[in-house]
Parts: sequence; C-alpha cells; structure tokens
Amino acid sequence: MRRTIEQACEDALDHENLLASCNGFVYAIVNEFASGAIEPGANADSIVSNKLLKGGGQWVSIGQDPDGATAKAAEGNLVLGGLTKAELTYTDSKKRRHEATMGHVVVVVAGGPSKPMDIMLMYVNTPQSCRGGYPYCYQGAANKQWRFKEKTQVDAVFPGLLLNKVHYAYIEIK
Repeated sequence: MRRTIEQACEDALDHENLLASCNGFVYAIVNEFASGAIEPGANADSIVSNKLLKGGGQWVSIGQDPDGATAKAAEGNLVLGGLTKAELTYTDSKKRRHEATMGHVVVVVAGGPSKPMDIMLMYVNTPQSCRGGYPYCYQGAANKQWRFKEKTQVDAVFPGLLLNKVHYAYIEIK
C-alpha cells in the first residue's frame, strides 16, 4: 500500500533542509507523488505563477477557494496553496507596509476546515492565533520563526489580510 501525502509530509519534517525551504519541501512531496510536475529548483513564485494560477499539464487550478482545496485534499489529491512575493507584499490595517522577500507555498492535506486555536511557533515558543475555517497544511520556511514541526493550518501560515487571496491547485493521484 502506498503511503499517503500526509505521511510523506510528516517524514519530510524530519529533514532540516526541507524544513528550511518551502519550495524544497513542496518539491520533495510533489516529486514523490507526481514526478516531474514541478521543475527541480523552482522557487515559490515560479510554482505559484506557473502551476497554481494557470493550471495546465497535470495541475488543475482551484482558484482562491480554501473549501475547494480542503475537498480536493480529502479526496486524496495532491493539493498546493501559495502566494507570490508580490502578493505577500501588503499594507496592513495600521498602514504599515510589509515587504516580502519571497513567495510561499504549502502542501494542503485532508482534515479541514481548521479550528480556531493558538498554534505554538517552533523556535520562538510564541503562540500564533488562528481564526479557523481554512485548510490544514505542511510547509517548509526559510524564516526559522515560521517553521512548524507538525501539521499546521493555512491561517497560521499566511497573513490574515491575504487568506482569501491564496491560490490553490491539485493533481489527481491515482
């Protein structure tokens, strides 16, 4: 019996090089289940722009639909979510500008929508409040502050003002 996407993600959390790179983490998972569906070395911006937004090839775009992403993951499909660097650059409600240094991608897994809760950030031992209602996910992160050693949720990973802008796409796993 083949292992699940969630099992592959759990195993990937044990590899510091994957934990330290969202695109490396995503590539490792995608390569196991759909070899060649993402080019080696593709960064988050490339993955979002060329796969999640456009679909095509094996990828089917879900758009900015977190419930659709949750449903496709529950069906056993390989689902990704993400935003580009430009999309992650924004001005918050207090008129503070947040400049992203790169885009970000995650692997969406079954079990959502998420519940409202506080999630403990791994390296800074600080709770991150989550509103709930979004897909569960796994990720790597260049910034140590945002690394999780367990399944987390999209609303813990992306800024609240941008949650409804996250792009999703999937590949049917047979």
